[in-house]
Amino acid sequence: MTARAVRIPDDLRAAIYAHARAAFPAECCGYLVGAAGGDAVDEAIACANAHGAGDDRAFAIEGAELLAFARTFRSPRPARVVYHSHTNGRAYFSERDRAVAATPDGPAYDVQHLVVGVIAAGATEAAQFAWSAEARDFVEVARWSTRAVSDAATLAIAGDDTSPERLRDAFGRLHEHARAGGTVELDELHAIADRLAAAVAVVPEHELAAHREWARPRKYVPGARQPGKPVAAILAANSLEIELRDLRYELARMCSPAPCDCAILVELGIVTRRPTPAPRWLDGDGMYWDDFECDACGARWTEHKDCDDVGVHSQWQPTKPRVLG
Repeated sequence: MTARAVRIPDDLRAAIYAHARAAFPAECCGYLVGAAGGDAVDEAIACANAHGAGDDRAFAIEGAELLAFARTFRSPRPARVVYHSHTNGRAYFSERDRAVAATPDGPAYDVQHLVVGVIAAGATEAAQFAWSAEARDFVEVARWSTRAVSDAATLAIAGDDTSPERLRDAFGRLHEHARAGGTVELDELHAIADRLAAAVAVVPEHELAAHREWARPRKYVPGARQPGKPVAAILAANSLEIELRDLRYELARMCSPAPCDCAILVELGIVTRRPTPAPRWLDGDGMYWDDFECDACGARWTEHKDCDDVGVHSQWQPTKPRVLG
């Protein structure tokens, strides 16, 4: 049986992120205490890494700090979570972490582990691990990857046009976490989207015009200079909207017992995705519109097609009655 994740309040995670950044390029370490038998921790105890700055791939709590850590298990407020950082920016439980945290008989201490990915600019993500008796190993029970999304948005607002690639990478990790059964903080992602929207709202009109000209569909001409100029905040906002929509779809699909995704597409207002399983063709002109029916639920769909200088684009919408005459 795998224990439920001990709840770590946002302010404690923020303190740990700050510790990780201050310790970089060395790993930081410490532990979190809380009431015995409770479901949360309420205090962070930062420790010195006995490996010092000479080793960026290991940590150790030693001496008086290790004794203090051990004594907590005989108190009403024991250590519940041990934390440390990875200086490659990724939050995972490495083989070295496992060697330190586990013995042949089980976990070395009755604690969970929080790993924070950090780079010079700050924390990028965090993941929490608990012992699983069935797996005889530490397994992931919680993840916070919205920091990477937030950082990409901040860079976009500052004018960094690499933010769409950063967002895709961050959402790729969120998708992996969701498929593994982890929790995704949608409220935080929507707050980031609102922050980007606010930045887009104050973009000067001449920059908006240049962006619209840059984004206008046109045929690719080798060697031709593309007119206009993209606005990083708009690129990021558009990318975030697509990534967030796809993530919400995947989360809903995973939780739905329905054999098709028709209800999910309607609820989320998604028009760019073909219903699955593929609906059966009913009628259409094969060029501008076609009607389909889902054999699983009976929903009827119309695929509307449009074209520009680049190619053909489809939108899928619930079929509306046609007016003849």
